[in-house]
Amino acid sequence: MLLVAGDSHSHQNPGLLALSVVWLRYHNAMATQLHAQHPSWSDERLFHAARRRIIAILQVRTTTLMLVETSCSLPALAFWLQLRLSVSAIAIAFTELKY
Repeated sequence: MLLVAGDSHSHQNPGLLALSVVWLRYHNAMATQLHAQHPSWSDERLFHAARRRIIAILQVRTTTLMLVETSCSLPALAFWLQLRLSVSAIAIAFTELKY
């Protein structure tokens, strides 16, 4: 069985395929939550709103991992962890501004 994923190499690497499935299911769960909050939204609007939120989460997580791995300073890490919470909330808030 082949699954459609965003990367053409996902079927060559089981780990990449597993991550694609995890993010797909997380996107669907987020779309379901958004539908419960906004029943009048179309499927297209729900899809893109969930997509923008997932992208924002991925960006914050990627940036956090890069900073943690490249930073040896504990004060800098503490500052980033405080900032990360507000950045995540801001990123999600900005995803809804289009509508």
